[in-house]
Amino acid sequence: MEAISSTGRSVSAKRIKEAAELYAAGHDLKDPMLSPVYRDVTGFPPTLLTSGTRDLFLSNTVRMYQKLRRAGAESDLLVFEGMSHAMYYLMSPSAH
Repeated sequence: MEAISSTGRSVSAKRIKEAAELYAAGHDLKDPMLSPVYRDVTGFPPTLLTSGTRDLFLSNTVRMYQKLRRAGAESDLLVFEGMSHAMYYLMSPSAH
């Protein structure tokens, strides 16, 4: 399995797993403090989720959005065409 990075290069599943383990620093990858998709979202406040069509985390962002909607939380999802992870923030007026 491979994913395409923002540079158009492929990233192996092994590299993605290594990066996730580094980020987790020994914690369980399903710890809700690391990945909110595993937490109880009952009573969650209104939420805006953003992602890009080239974001490696797009599927997880969609999963979180669906979970919030199923729980009755007010939520919106914006997906920016052709953008990788967090690149859409560079387009905001506050980034200039």
